Amino acid sequence: MFSQGLKEKDMRVGEIENRGHSGRNFVFYDEDGNKFDVWSELSPIFKEKYVGKQ
Repeated sequence: MFSQGLKEKDMRVGEIENRGHSGRNFVFYDEDGNKFDVWSELSPIFKEKYVGKQ
């Protein structure tokens, strides 16, 4: 998982969040303090298999 890889490099990483849409978010900060917001949309295959048809 991308967020775990960042944590293993001792980067400041927020918790994975559910913001009420079809994906998950987390934030991380680089060495200069810049904040990045990462969003991952669930794939159609994942949605069909685990979430149900929408």
